[in-house]
Amino acid sequence: MFIRLTRGQAAIDMGGGLVYLLVCFAVLNRGDPFPQAILALLFAIALGIRRFSPFVSLGIAWLAALFQMYVVHLQPGISDLAILGVLYTNARYGD
Repeated sequence: MFIRLTRGQAAIDMGGGLVYLLVCFAVLNRGDPFPQAILALLFAIALGIRRFSPFVSLGIAWLAALFQMYVVHLQPGISDLAILGVLYTNARYGD
């Protein structure tokens, strides 16, 4: 399901996802930053499209969470805060 957004809503959502990505990049933990950057990018994409397509956004968030837990074995961090926005939007706009 895709929701038609106004330009302002789309700009706010995409801008929020971009700001979120920049914040996550600024606080990358020590160690290998590449998996953390991939994780932050996936969560930022999910956050950026959360109102446009709640279903796809939730799928991307699940993919990112599974990547975090089973592929790179990272502990929860600031990048996981995007899940809250995705869950709220799915409860608000999802079917």
